[in-house]
Amino acid sequence: MSTEFDITKFVFEKKFECPVCSIAFSAPIAKYGKSRVVSQDADLKQNYSPFDPIAYDVVVCPSCGYAESVDSFEKPVMDRIKANIIEVIRPKFCGHVYPMEITTEMALERFHIMIANSEVKNGKIGTRAYTYLKMAWVCRNAEDIRESIYLKMALDHFKEALQKEAPPIAGMDSNAVSYIIGELERRTGDDEAAIRWFSAIVASAGAEGRLKDRARNQKDLILQERKEKEAEAAKAATAKKKQAEGAADEQDEKKKKKFEWF
Repeated sequence: MSTEFDITKFVFEKKFECPVCSIAFSAPIAKYGKSRVVSQDADLKQNYSPFDPIAYDVVVCPSCGYAESVDSFEKPVMDRIKANIIEVIRPKFCGHVYPMEITTEMALERFHIMIANSEVKNGKIGTRAYTYLKMAWVCRNAEDIRESIYLKMALDHFKEALQKEAPPIAGMDSNAVSYIIGELERRTGDDEAAIRWFSAIVASAGAEGRLKDRARNQKDLILQERKEKEAEAAKAATAKKKQAEGAADEQDEKKKKKFEWF
């Protein structure tokens, strides 16, 4: 994440105490009050100006590799989970120390470590789904082609969470999760599946009006894009037919001239 301004205006070092190994350390944290939301993408990604803080959403202990979101990092951890983290996570991820300016690769690494911790803790599938979605957003900020990979990971995990976990899922009710699934289906190229998810939300008696409007808009977008593609395909087919007819006429003219010469 390259910036042309003083990073210390947007990031500061905060002291933490690891709830797993009890070591005290400092980690870079974003100053959310220094940036403002200027827009929101259809998959709920918030776009900030002049600085996007998403790369700073994770805290990683440099001693044992325990990783959690900034807001949840210092919450108590059960002894059984502590032992699992020390046994499984520490050998792989200890010693990770990050500078004030977090690059795209560093941000993705930190989210990966957080997911590894979630799996060891047997954490919620929906939380991992949202983490993969954040990784896709990090890639979008950097125009990184790996965005599609993380969108697909998020999609698969949100589907699994909707089947196996009770709401709230990543802070959302089932209709909101269904909307996210529909949008991720659209972004990963399955328009038919997206339309089914969006249509279900529009027809749902329990979905709030604003969410129905979002779903309706995205469904209409798919249909409009499909209509435009069909029109372009028809236009191209017509042009190709005319070209073929022109070539045939040219061949006929050549044959005619040949016989006239004799």
